[in-house]
Amino acid sequence: MIELIDMKMQMRCILFLLLVVSLVEVNCSRNFTIDYDNNTFLKDGKPFRYISGSIHYNRLSQSHWKTRLLMMKSAGLNTITTYLPWNYHEPRPGVYDFTGNLDVFRFLDLANSLDLPVILRVGPYTCAGWDFGGLAGWLMSADNVTVRTNDPVYMTAVYSWLDYILPKVRPVLYENGGPVISLQIENEYGSFGICDHVYLKNLRDRFRLHLGPKVVLFTTDGSADNLVECGKIEGVYATVDFGLTDFPEKAFAPQRKVEPKGPLVCSEFYVEGVIDYWGRNFSTLNYQEAARGLDIILAYGANVNLYMMAGGTNFAYYNGGGYYRDYLVPVITSYDHDSPITEGGKITPKYLAIRKVIQKYTSGILPPVPPSVPVYAYGGVTLTQGPNIFESLKTISPNPVKSQYPVNMEKVGQYYGFILYRHTTTSSIHNVTLQVPFIRDRAHIFINKELICIIDGGETNCHVTVFKVGQDMDILVENQGRLNAGIQMIFSQKGLIRNVTLDGKMVRDWTIFPLNLDLYNPATLFYKTKDSGHIPGFYFGNFQIPSKLKEPQDTYIDVQPFRKGQLFINGVNIGRYWPWKGPQVTLYVPKSVLKPYPGNNIVVLFELDHSPCDYNGCSIKFVDEPKLNKTVLSTPRMKDVVIADYA
Repeated sequence: MIELIDMKMQMRCILFLLLVVSLVEVNCSRNFTIDYDNNTFLKDGKPFRYISGSIHYNRLSQSHWKTRLLMMKSAGLNTITTYLPWNYHEPRPGVYDFTGNLDVFRFLDLANSLDLPVILRVGPYTCAGWDFGGLAGWLMSADNVTVRTNDPVYMTAVYSWLDYILPKVRPVLYENGGPVISLQIENEYGSFGICDHVYLKNLRDRFRLHLGPKVVLFTTDGSADNLVECGKIEGVYATVDFGLTDFPEKAFAPQRKVEPKGPLVCSEFYVEGVIDYWGRNFSTLNYQEAARGLDIILAYGANVNLYMMAGGTNFAYYNGGGYYRDYLVPVITSYDHDSPITEGGKITPKYLAIRKVIQKYTSGILPPVPPSVPVYAYGGVTLTQGPNIFESLKTISPNPVKSQYPVNMEKVGQYYGFILYRHTTTSSIHNVTLQVPFIRDRAHIFINKELICIIDGGETNCHVTVFKVGQDMDILVENQGRLNAGIQMIFSQKGLIRNVTLDGKMVRDWTIFPLNLDLYNPATLFYKTKDSGHIPGFYFGNFQIPSKLKEPQDTYIDVQPFRKGQLFINGVNIGRYWPWKGPQVTLYVPKSVLKPYPGNNIVVLFELDHSPCDYNGCSIKFVDEPKLNKTVLSTPRMKDVVIADYA
């Protein structure tokens, strides 16, 4: 009996050793490296040329992740590229969120299950037309911090983030059974304007500390010698990005200058328009030109990542911005980007043309083209005018802050959205000039709850006719999105940045209201305000999904004749609307935010500029086609908008 037990134990030991050996063999067989001598990547020891496409999980509803990935695979892509934006996952210092739509690791698991390797762009700066280029907004609560440099305040925060996220990334590296074949450090650093190589090397060392010596790390910069040389990090592979070209040898020359050997890589090949801004015409690129440009790059033997392959949405407050002269030009809510797969998941002629080109360079038959995502027009929804901003203060700002002088919104823990500054006068004044320098970014100014002016685009003065004892001066400021690129990023505080004066005399003693619009609950505030509608306030309505639909479908919402504000559906912040400004008129609404029949879907608008309810009806409409290209008159040339890159 004892001998029998010993034999069983021996067998178990042998089986265990065989299992360990097999796991080691499997692990060893999974590797992704650079073969410098043969100018190629090696995947599991075999030459590998990636044809990748950019998709941003943070700009898509989780319910559509798999659909979009399958579309990309059916186009012939053998790899995908995505960003991992810091501010999306650490909204407040030390507070991390990877739940629901923020579950990037579920996204990576989906890609892995579909045999799609992933190029992960961790940053910490990522750009992408995203608020602050992915940097945490709360960084601006510190005085005199210089982001994207070796500034100790900035680096302390960066190290804290990397020490948290990189150990979580290590298990999903390709060598460990995951999909991630390479990681990008920073992004287009050469375009920033400060060449701090100590900063870049410190980032490299932190990546190596947590990810080990084997994983492929890379940088990418615009296709110019000075940009690539500034962004280059010793021991990290340098790549370039550019748009259509007939001369790939010229486009890749800056890469070859710093990387004489190794695979040619265009980490962003632009097959779409440039970033779209409010008040600018929607940018497009002809699908035939895009396909021809891709053909040239692939024929040259290069690795390529198509930017963007799948469009998305800047939900909530996550749009970035550029500078035009002295003021911010915010990025629109849509990140459709004229992509081959639209913001709403529609297959386009550009998709089909690109797929045809990729087929030329791919062995085997591609999967069939999947259908576009269905869209439904739910029709009109009548809205009711609710409380204005002043009537809502106790609800949406329960903990105001007292301050002798106005401070930027980050100082009071408000990193996105809106903030209101209030001063109550102790003396009467007449016919004075109110000076509000350095408002970021747009302000409504009230005396005794009467709107006296809107400051936008660099204007800083308002005329005050009467300001009596005991009356309030309220300044409602909207953060329209931080710069996503350029040296001006270092000045990204929002709200009131300098002191306010009345005829040159400094205004002291303020009550500051950080506004959390998510706290507005129409279920408890169903009443009509007595205000005429000239003061920013809330409007609400409800609708049901038709009973014939088994589940909700995606839709678009046209909020006209409302002009500018923020849209919420079932408590989800869909994003900014500004149809009066254009070019975007409709907002995309994914099915995941809608309740199936017979659920009640609540729509809330926070309208800033204009209420049509008193004279033009009070309704909005759900439609089944996007409208992103409203013609904008007197559009400044795009080159006048200061942006460091296209992505």
